[in-house]
Amino acid sequence: MDFYADGLKPLRMGVDIRDKETRGIMTYEELLYLKFKKGISTYDLVRQFPDDIARVSEVALLDVPEATLRQVVIEEKTLNKLKRLKRKFQNFLL
Repeated sequence: MDFYADGLKPLRMGVDIRDKETRGIMTYEELLYLKFKKGISTYDLVRQFPDDIARVSEVALLDVPEATLRQVVIEEKTLNKLKRLKRKFQNFLL
């Protein structure tokens, strides 16, 4: 099992992604790590984690500037959620 660079959070990268029982739900932390630290594309994340497509999509939108998000995201609830996630995980986005 792989770990984050700081050694705190385990990743499930060694798990067979086709096995639904062991795959589980990917956390935002895991998806952000894979996308922004490991450089895995959104397309590959969607293919590897089809059950988590909503979270993968949200993680992909975190890289979009806030002014552009306001133009793209119509629902205020979704926009507020993305803003909260951006603030919470800003260390991943640097």
